[in-house]
Amino acid sequence: MSGDAPRQRLGRGSRLVVQDAHGVPYEVVVERVEEGSILVDASEAPVRPGESVLLEHRVAGDARYRTRAQIVEDGRAVRLHPLDRWERDNQRAFARVRTYGLEVTLTRPLDDLRDDETEPPSEPRDAKRFKLLDVSAGGAAIRAEPHFEIGEEVVCHFELPGECCFALPARVARVVARNPTSGRATLGVEFLGLDESDRAALLRWVYREQTRRRNTR
Repeated sequence: MSGDAPRQRLGRGSRLVVQDAHGVPYEVVVERVEEGSILVDASEAPVRPGESVLLEHRVAGDARYRTRAQIVEDGRAVRLHPLDRWERDNQRAFARVRTYGLEVTLTRPLDDLRDDETEPPSEPRDAKRFKLLDVSAGGAAIRAEPHFEIGEEVVCHFELPGECCFALPARVARVVARNPTSGRATLGVEFLGLDESDRAALLRWVYREQTRRRNTR
C-alpha cells in the first residue's frame, strides 16, 4: 500500500520523523493536514525553508511509509510539501540495531504490589541484569530468564553510548524458546507510554549508530 493511504491516516497529533540532509532524525508533531501540504510543530527541529528532507510516518500495526518533502515555511509552524508518493517500507515500524556488549536491568513496576504490601516500595525491587540484544524507539530484545510471561509489565533500565540512562516501562510482547546451553530465552519487549524526549533520544541513537556502522564497513 502506497500513495495516499498514509496521508489518510495522518491527523492532528500524528508524529512524523524528519531526516535532514545529514541523516539526523527529528520527531515532529502534525498540527494540520491540508491538500498538498502538512503543517507541523517543528520547534525542536532545526529545519530551514527550501531544505529537502526525508519524511517517515510509522503506522502502528502496519509499516513505515516514506516520502521526500520540501520545507516551505520557517518558525514554530513548518509547512511540508511532499514531493513524491508515499512508499511503503516493509521493515519494522521502528528500525532496530544490535547492541553489542550492552546490558539491561529489568525491574518490576513500583505500583505492582505484593500480597503483603499496602503501598509501593520506595526503590525498584527484584532487579536482575541481562544482555540487551537490540533496541529501537519502539522496544528491545533481551536475553533473559524464561520465567517472564507474555503481557507481563517490567521497567527496562539501560544506557546507550552518547545518550543518558533510560528507565522505560515495557510489556513483554513475545518469548522465544530458551537456549539449551544457557537456559535463557529471548524476550521481545514493547516500550509503553514513552515521552517525546525519550523517543527522540532513542531515534537519534539508532539512526546515528546505523550511519556509523555503514561508514565503517
